[in-house]
Amino acid sequence: ILFLRPTESLTVFLQQLGRGLRTADNKTCLTVLDFVAQANANYNYESRFRALVGKTGRSVKKDIENGFSVLPRGCSITMEKQAQEYVLANIKSAIFNLKRLKREVRHFEEVTGKELTLAHFLENFDLDWRLIYKSPGSWARLKTESGIEVKGFDANSPYTKLLEGALPRMYHTNSYAYLQFLQQLMNNGMRLPQGPTERDRRFLRMLYYSVFLDSIDQIKQKYHIVFTSEADAVASLARKEWWMAELASLIEYRGKALNQTTEWLQIDDQAEIELYGNYSADEIHLLLENKPGRWQVLGTQYNQNRQFAMVFVTINKSDKEYSASTRYEDYAISAHQFHWQSMNQVTAQSKEGQRIIKQPTNGWKFILFVRDSKTDEYGNTNGYYCLGLMDFERYHGERPLNVVWNMQKRIPGFILQDAKAV
Repeated sequence: ILFLRPTESLTVFLQQLGRGLRTADNKTCLTVLDFVAQANANYNYESRFRALVGKTGRSVKKDIENGFSVLPRGCSITMEKQAQEYVLANIKSAIFNLKRLKREVRHFEEVTGKELTLAHFLENFDLDWRLIYKSPGSWARLKTESGIEVKGFDANSPYTKLLEGALPRMYHTNSYAYLQFLQQLMNNGMRLPQGPTERDRRFLRMLYYSVFLDSIDQIKQKYHIVFTSEADAVASLARKEWWMAELASLIEYRGKALNQTTEWLQIDDQAEIELYGNYSADEIHLLLENKPGRWQVLGTQYNQNRQFAMVFVTINKSDKEYSASTRYEDYAISAHQFHWQSMNQVTAQSKEGQRIIKQPTNGWKFILFVRDSKTDEYGNTNGYYCLGLMDFERYHGERPLNVVWNMQKRIPGFILQDAKAV
């Protein structure tokens, strides 16, 4: 295939490429000669590779540097050294740096004839939502720094920066139920409806801690703002027009991106969580224990009174973020089994070891939460996918225990390709 037609649309790009990906007898590969990229200095390689790789939180730049280690089975991307250097230079040049973002915002309506909204801006330039929130920090701040006044936006306030940070902290959500709750909450002036369900109350606490991070007493100390309750704090957001507009954009953006089905999983008579839902550690603790858990060291966390364990796993552990003693060998064996290592001090006869080995008969429930890496390429903390309950199958070794778990629900393909051992 020869690429001769410039296009900013990733859909058209994939359609063009797809012409050559049709199967045929004795066809083993496709050769693409791309003349557009070389002719256009502003060609966006990063978005093209992201379209090819598909759904992932991994950095395209790191994949190009280190090889595409996580691809669908039977697929590979091989780059000559010169091509690799050229593409990396293109990405490094930061086509959409802050300077250009401001310029495009200032002239957007004049050039495109469209109303300047976040949705229109992202669509027009085929940008990732997270780019705006990495720098300068929010859509309101970008407009302000571009010379466009935003009502009620105080660019110098630490409290404003707290509210800005809430939006990327919520980006990971893939729960239709939670997005629908947020929309209904907005329609009701950021207040719970009459007769709220327990799920509504847990969702409200999730939103509170995503936005405010700390207790209302700590908010008073840090920002000199007094709230009578968490619900009062959430209701106060309705007075921040700029923030409400950006929350609405986030709900719409994430709603369009939903591409997998979740289902509610009842853990016990006090808690439920969505199977295949994507959550922060705080959100998991709030749903299961009705309290945030950020002060706890991630790994395996036990609720002794209710006899369930939350097993947190990061598949790709970088040298910078994890010490050698905590880079455990955790990976999917198949869609139905998962290999997991306990902490280094655990032996078969220890209290924790016995709790694990005797899980089929002792009443304990083990819930697996998995993420690809600690942060995404924009620096946001990745959420964990809930893969549900698992049952002990076997183990070998000690310090740590090497445990094979049987998953009660299969691991979906989009998680499996990242979670399998390379």
